[in-house]
Amino acid sequence: MKRSLLLGLFSKKVTTGNLSACAPLQKGVFKRSGMKQLSTLAGYAVLAFALIAGAGCNTSRSFTKRAIKLDEAGMTTEAASSYYTALWKNRYNVEAQIGMKKTGQVVMNQMLGAWGTSRLNQDRKTTVYQYLDILKYQKKISKVGVELEIPAFYQQDFEKVKIDYLHDIYEEGTALLEEEKYDEAENVFREITVLDPGFKDTSELKDIAYLEPLYIEGHRALELEHYREAHEKFALVMERKRDYKDTRELDKEALELGLFTLAVMPFENATGKQGAETKAQAYVLQSLTGMDDPFLKVVDRQDLDHILEEQRLGLTGVIDEETATEVGALLGADAILRGTVLSHTTQAGQKRTLRKEGYSSYKVKQYNRSTQKYYYETKYKPVTYKEHSQRNSARVTYQYRVVSLTTGEILASDIIEKELVSEATYITYDGNIDNLYPSDGNGVNRSGAARNQLKVLYGAPREVKTTAQLADEIYVAAGEVMKDKMQTLMINVIP
Repeated sequence: MKRSLLLGLFSKKVTTGNLSACAPLQKGVFKRSGMKQLSTLAGYAVLAFALIAGAGCNTSRSFTKRAIKLDEAGMTTEAASSYYTALWKNRYNVEAQIGMKKTGQVVMNQMLGAWGTSRLNQDRKTTVYQYLDILKYQKKISKVGVELEIPAFYQQDFEKVKIDYLHDIYEEGTALLEEEKYDEAENVFREITVLDPGFKDTSELKDIAYLEPLYIEGHRALELEHYREAHEKFALVMERKRDYKDTRELDKEALELGLFTLAVMPFENATGKQGAETKAQAYVLQSLTGMDDPFLKVVDRQDLDHILEEQRLGLTGVIDEETATEVGALLGADAILRGTVLSHTTQAGQKRTLRKEGYSSYKVKQYNRSTQKYYYETKYKPVTYKEHSQRNSARVTYQYRVVSLTTGEILASDIIEKELVSEATYITYDGNIDNLYPSDGNGVNRSGAARNQLKVLYGAPREVKTTAQLADEIYVAAGEVMKDKMQTLMINVIP
């Protein structure tokens, strides 16, 4: 019966001449598939595909007509879907509103019937979520202006089933907590809060299911003297609930026990360039104090002087390994950092200027006797432009060592080498840059790429950084390298 009605519905529409101009995809589908295929299951699939494919350009009225035919064919769910699309395109389509109310209510009643069966089977979870799907469908249809009815007793019965289901999974969640299956318990309590946020103490239990394993892991890490891991776990706990158990006290303990104090000794200078060691140490300190590591404490020359003054000692001359160790111990440091600037060079390049051959285009008015019309011919004349270039550079190399004051072990040692370059290459031209063409050695180079390159060079930056600027920046860059190396060291020292 459905097949014959569908054939009647589309027998007039599937011919090439009657297909809408805005549905070429439908037309192609029917031409390739053939009408004979509509008598098969595959034919129904072709038909459905053609309907969907043409949806983008069909009108509310065409969807309404399609829905009527689908309803006549007994395809109520499909008809309701077409009515919904018709109203989505035009919610004031009265015919679609009436059809949506009728077919939508039928679909709703079918869903309610399936829900009743699940309830009789005492399948509480399925019953709960089927009803939620019914409510979603009702809400969806209401957005196009049609209200579907659910008898009040259904809602009352749903609330009873939902309460029973919540009690079931609440008991399941608490049992999982007792078994320390925290992830599973958290999923259960999360489901409860979605269904009923105020159900018993679910919110608190959900927090416990999330927080307790982190708290336990942090406590275990603290006992193993893995202070960084402990701090990270406790931080996650406090991010969710700051006053959970004694987390704050334990986190404070982890930070105190894991604190690593590094004393930065005055750098040495092996370059003969005055002030190189002071500059290197200053930028290393700047980088280290900028590290986002709660376990690192850096002390510098100011701290050294203060301690030495209190101890009535003096710090003069070159600090050797023994002196540095004594001073570090006075500061209560765990390790000392010593550095030596091995080289610091700058090079100021000479500004070079080259005269380059090129061509400038211009227009000449000509007369065409055969057409008796004037036209313009492009011609080129030789010109010159200048290409300028300059390159300044700076290079620094220094060696550093981090020595443990507890074991005397060298925790880190390396040579840091950094170079910075500032260069500029550009052209200057007295004429109109838009008319300038480069030379290819034999004449005008009309290549678009070659002309664009000239324009890029014409607009390129013309200033280079001075060697003094580069000298400062090179120490900043070297300090950042030191920062990266110290971050790696800290992770190894304080796991």
